[in-house]
Amino acid sequence: MNREDAKGVPTRLPAWGRVNPVDGVPFWSLVGPDDREIEPVGEFLKELVTRGHRAGTVRSYAYDLLRWWRWLRVIDRPWNRATQEDLREFVLWLSDAIKPESGRRTVCVLAGPR
Repeated sequence: MNREDAKGVPTRLPAWGRVNPVDGVPFWSLVGPDDREIEPVGEFLKELVTRGHRAGTVRSYAYDLLRWWRWLRVIDRPWNRATQEDLREFVLWLSDAIKPESGRRTVCVLAGPR
């Protein structure tokens, strides 16, 4: 079940597109549901590589941009028409969105005599 916030925005973004590994630069690509690369994202990821960022960093940016692209789909805004207000709302949404649960961490405490 997909909950919505007070403004009617889903607390979980719909599945749309994906990040794929690619051979060579930029190591990762963002593709839409039609399996075509999202060119503006590809150009940005290539720019990251030319500035010396590693593959892991490029991957992180690719996933962040996938989330942003999904957000734009929810608010029905073309990427080249996004506003600062859209970005602000996205950042606020991120702080309230459901986060996937990570595995529980085990803390080991060695206590000696006091």
